[in-house]
Amino acid sequence: MKLTLEAVAALTGGKILSGNPELTVFGVASLLDASREEASFLGNEKYFQDFLNTSAGIVLVPPGLPAYPEHAAFVEVDNPSMAFNALVKYFMASAYRFTPGIHPTAIIDPTASFNPDKIHVGAYTCIGAHCV
Repeated sequence: MKLTLEAVAALTGGKILSGNPELTVFGVASLLDASREEASFLGNEKYFQDFLNTSAGIVLVPPGLPAYPEHAAFVEVDNPSMAFNALVKYFMASAYRFTPGIHPTAIIDPTASFNPDKIHVGAYTCIGAHCV
């Protein structure tokens, strides 16, 4: 999944301070670990130096910062930590798609009881006798 800067602002209730509204990110990361294709946030002033050195493409920031890195796009939000949580939820929800079924390499005891339409049994999983 991906989000544009404009979509990040809409999802977080923030205001775009700088950057192309069509700039796209594909995930989230910490300020120091983020790449240009990821979003991050400045939630505490003790991480301000990390903020100035980040490679993140989009950074969620609180109002009134004294300085900004030149290369990133910024979305101003009242609570960057809470806004970042919304981005994490978005990317996590899109990362996992439940598909019911049983992988052919799974080993399932014939006495096990389950509804195959409501579970996913992954590769090389073993389900023992009388499991429900």
